[in-house]
This record gives sequence, structure tokens and C-alpha cells, in this order.
Amino acid sequence: MSSSKSLQVDATSITLKALEKLKDLYCDIAQVPLPQNARLRRRGKYFEISSVWTNHAMELKKSVKMQRLSLIAPKTDEPNIYELISTTSLPLTAIEKELIAFSRSDSRCATLITLSNGKEKKQYIKVC
Repeated sequence: MSSSKSLQVDATSITLKALEKLKDLYCDIAQVPLPQNARLRRRGKYFEISSVWTNHAMELKKSVKMQRLSLIAPKTDEPNIYELISTTSLPLTAIEKELIAFSRSDSRCATLITLSNGKEKKQYIKVC
């Protein structure tokens, strides 16, 4: 009888592990990032792409924002085709920012900053 209970416990343990893996896989698949804004800058022969994305964090039951910085360059054998050199993704800070505009020379930008304080939200425009 004890070996039968042992087999049942092992089967339950395997089933729980399989369900946990299935849940993790579903959470990964369900996270479809949506682009919010992006900026393309030329750096010599390279292009730098900075972008902000949102996706639904199932565990948190809310949308979260991520920022991504990518670097692309023309392929050596096909200069009209660009390839990804590197990309880095990071969570946005607690201060929620929305890019408003860049100057033509890229020397200044205006940013809308939204700060939440309980039920109240305050917005500021920062020019840098």
C-alpha cells in the first residue's frame, strides 16, 4: 500500500511540475509587447533606436513599460540592408515619462513627466 501512495505522490508531483511549466509558457506567450514610441538617431554608419514598449504582466495584473535600446548597421556585403548589432531591454523607472519632441539638431528635447501620488496625478514638462 505504501508503494502505491508513493507512486501517487510522484505522479502528482510530476503533474504539478508539468502544469507549472505550462503556466510559465502561457505567461511568456501571452506577453505581446506593444510599441509606445521610438526615436531613431544616426551615429556615423550606425543607427541607434531607442523605444518604449508596454506589455501585460500577468502576475502583476497590470501593464508594465520597458525601454529598449538597439543598434543597427548596414551589412558589409549588402549596404542597403541593415542588421541588428545589439539590443538591451530595461524596465522603465517609477517616474512615467512620455517623449514629446526633439529639436531638429537633437540638442534639446521636451518630456512630459507624470507623477502619481495616491489618487492624484501631477504632470510636468521638462525641457533638456
